[in-house]
Amino acid sequence: MPRSPSLLLAVLASCALAPGCAPAGEGDDDALVAPPGDDDASPGDDDASPGDDDASPASLAARPARLLLGEGDARTLELLADGAAVDPALAAWSADDPGVASVAAGVVTGGERGETTVRATYGGLEIAVPVEVALLEARGLWVTRWTIGAATDEGDVEALIDSIAGAGFNQVYFQVRGTFDALYRSSLEPWSSVMDGLGVDPGWDPLEAAVGRAHARGIELHAYLNTFPFWSGTTPPSDVVPPHPYDVHPEWRVADASGVPMALNSSYVFASPGSGEVRDWVAAVAEDVVTAYDVDGVHLDYVRYPGSQYSHDEASDAAYASALAGEPGLSWEDFQRRAVTATVAGVSGRVWAVRPEVKVTAAVWGIYENRWGWSSVSQGNLDYYQDSGAFMDEGAADAILPMIYWPLTDPPGQRLDWRTLAGDHLSRGGAAGRHVYAGICVDSETCPDNDFGEIAAEVEVARELGAAGVTLFDYSLLAAGGWLDDLAAGPFAEPARVPPMPWKGE
Repeated sequence: MPRSPSLLLAVLASCALAPGCAPAGEGDDDALVAPPGDDDASPGDDDASPGDDDASPASLAARPARLLLGEGDARTLELLADGAAVDPALAAWSADDPGVASVAAGVVTGGERGETTVRATYGGLEIAVPVEVALLEARGLWVTRWTIGAATDEGDVEALIDSIAGAGFNQVYFQVRGTFDALYRSSLEPWSSVMDGLGVDPGWDPLEAAVGRAHARGIELHAYLNTFPFWSGTTPPSDVVPPHPYDVHPEWRVADASGVPMALNSSYVFASPGSGEVRDWVAAVAEDVVTAYDVDGVHLDYVRYPGSQYSHDEASDAAYASALAGEPGLSWEDFQRRAVTATVAGVSGRVWAVRPEVKVTAAVWGIYENRWGWSSVSQGNLDYYQDSGAFMDEGAADAILPMIYWPLTDPPGQRLDWRTLAGDHLSRGGAAGRHVYAGICVDSETCPDNDFGEIAAEVEVARELGAAGVTLFDYSLLAAGGWLDDLAAGPFAEPARVPPMPWKGE
């Protein structure tokens, strides 16, 4: 599907806290361009006085060209004269409606919700920057391949997207990869068996239908990919075109401490994060998706090892030996954590090389590390070598979506308390300047305590904690509970915009 240009370049009020987010030239005297008539630039030279045609800039621009702010949020505009940074304080600034946004020395502050324009005059030129002040909150919903596989045509997918938009969501995480297969037209992997059979073209494209409808409804569509699940079932994939990677590369499987590859079973067989070939393949799949479809993001799930006993496959053992030669103190556990993080970085690197505006996000384990001494819990960083903090610290991901599939406890802080875990993930996201969209489980066998009252309460707690948004799992369970309309009438009654990511130039 042909891509359309971005509708909005946006900024976050918290930009000042984000690494690398300061506008070019801000605080750097050497980067500033003296205005026409500056005494130091032209001592005693009347010909260089302000207003002289020869000294005035030929062009004036602001970066970003549009602003999206929350109430009370502030952002410094970068002013460019003939493409060079100018101190914004040297321009004359005004706002058409100061109630919506005020401006002083290039710093724009959001007031009441609405739209206005701020203006700057410098060197005889004027520029206008549209400003929107809105409620900023990401509201995402996971849609699994099982739901998509039950659709019979584009109309079913479009109706699904319509119901999601109608409930007040502004992001859809639409699963298009389960076990190294595809729910879209892929040149790398075969059609998923959840459609009309492994390798069987259903005659229509779910991803194309979803992207088109989501953009028509003004919401983001993220391609949701299972990362390392290689195959599922007790029999290998059938002979199809293109061939399933499991058939071509059985050596990609994880192996236990004895080097025995994971056997086929009723659940997933995993590919090894320690294999460079596997990481490259995953990155190539992501690049293929963003090149062919106008998706707003790539979302990685199962971006981890299957357990702490894995993986001593040949590729991983060889890679560790090589890494150890250059870094003798490197532990096996840290090597594996780096392999997982390198997978995310590989995806973002390939994706951003062709479409830098695309958001790369990851669903991560609900408990990063058990810092509270709770009994019988598993930890993403220690048990699955998923260092979600490093995803953000190293700039590999734009956002994480921690799967906090437990309820709020009373009093707060008891075992698996939702508030405690959300706050813990937010502490790392905020420090890295990245977004955290807190994951909420809808009523199911996984989280039987999460009725609609619990879901609404967790949304409110996420807001209290300062989360950039929430994401619910999943569409089918939410629809079955009859809660789409409840969200539209309750927690999502007021429309919201997805918070911009200033480190991406938004």
